[in-house]
Amino acid sequence: MTRIKEDIIIEVGLSLLLVDDSYKEIDIIQSFIHNKVDLQKNMILSESGKSNISQGQHRNIIAVLLLDWRGCSTVPSYKEIGKLSGLISKQLEQNI
Repeated sequence: MTRIKEDIIIEVGLSLLLVDDSYKEIDIIQSFIHNKVDLQKNMILSESGKSNISQGQHRNIIAVLLLDWRGCSTVPSYKEIGKLSGLISKQLEQNI
């Protein structure tokens, strides 16, 4: 794994989670990626050691999904979404 970019490792881990979260390799991948997080910058740095979030956005967002898979499984209800957006019509709200 030391020769592969973090993005690819994370994507493989996410793919395994989507298929079946009981793969033992997931723990190995999560541990490896967790150790890549720079605790001072609170992110995975680029290969050159830079902490520019706009350039490392993809890598870091998918890392959050990989490392906090269970925390990402909660979805807001239609009422919560309605409070945020105000776009749910009364007719739709009555049908749910």
